[in-house]
Amino acid sequence: MAALAAKRSIDVLLSATCLFLLGPLLVMVGAAVWMTDGAWPLVRDDTLARDGRRFGHLRFRTTARDEGGEILVIGKFGVMARFV
Repeated sequence: MAALAAKRSIDVLLSATCLFLLGPLLVMVGAAVWMTDGAWPLVRDDTLARDGRRFGHLRFRTTARDEGGEILVIGKFGVMARFV
């Protein structure tokens, strides 16, 4: 039980540190997407947990529109492809 509490404490501490250090970068990326694409850079998504419950979270969206208004999808390695 003490080992799980220690692991959880380390996880929370490392996660909080990473968010603190990377937070300004994430805000700048979101602002750049919003200014260039004109759309909200975050989307709300639902994911299944290990026990089958759903939980909501925010993530950066991975789609964009080209000049003609067609949806482009960012694939592996950041390559843009037409959504058919």
